[in-house]
Amino acid sequence: MADITVQNLTKYYGDRLILKDISFDIQPGEKVAILGANGTGKTTTINILSGYLQPRAGQCLIFGEDIRT
Repeated sequence: MADITVQNLTKYYGDRLILKDISFDIQPGEKVAILGANGTGKTTTINILSGYLQPRAGQCLIFGEDIRT
């Protein structure tokens, strides 16, 4: 089982689409970097994984537990 699983993550700020249907798994012991140009959703993704923001759609599991519960 993956330590972190993100499935179909979507986030809007107002009517502006920030993340569209993002999915990935991070396996135990795996190191991951999130890279991209300014304004591509890197910080938004981390804030959702941290529980500071709620996605409009999708699911984030950390060690098998939904972060929204």
